[in-house]
Amino acid sequence: MVGAGFGGCPPIEQVQKAEVARTYNVSKAQGRFFEIFVKDVVEAPCTCFLKDRRVNDKGLQDSDQLYCGAGKYMSWYNVTEDNFFIPGQNARFNLVFQRPIIRRVVFPNVVLGFAEAGAHTGYTWLVEYQCMERLKVQTYMGFNIYHRHWDPPEAGVLAIRGVIEEAGLGEHWTSIKPMGGPHCNYTSSPPAATFQSGPALLV
Repeated sequence: MVGAGFGGCPPIEQVQKAEVARTYNVSKAQGRFFEIFVKDVVEAPCTCFLKDRRVNDKGLQDSDQLYCGAGKYMSWYNVTEDNFFIPGQNARFNLVFQRPIIRRVVFPNVVLGFAEAGAHTGYTWLVEYQCMERLKVQTYMGFNIYHRHWDPPEAGVLAIRGVIEEAGLGEHWTSIKPMGGPHCNYTSSPPAATFQSGPALLV
């Protein structure tokens, strides 16, 4: 699996700053975000990703729109994700895809950093990280980086990279791919007729 490696996952306390765990406010993570960088085997065939997030009594629920596939099979897809609260933990979630793929697989989702700036209410960007291991061998590593703008300023990208480097994970920056672009046509919602929800997301 992409991102797998020996040595297991680093302790969460090592990669997540105590200040992030203390000050993260889930209500500020709501609204529309665009995924601008990603390292995620599930999203490998995707080039566009926008999400609308809201808090409910169980956690953060994401209503996602992804443009994925290969060649003429590229298409928009609807995906629902739940970031369930973990009792006694802040800025950590149990991430579960509800549809249409890999249901019931729980990814430990950790917020590495965030920023507030500009006219937006809430966070301007977020860096989220997942790592899974079995028998002290890393089986999965992923990064999901969200921003209020699909084409963020260079200063914002540098700050995001700084968060990953401060977490001791800077070596992975070169394998984190950019997402989005003019072809995503984020300025208008994709036509409803083009949405699919089948396993073809993994084409």
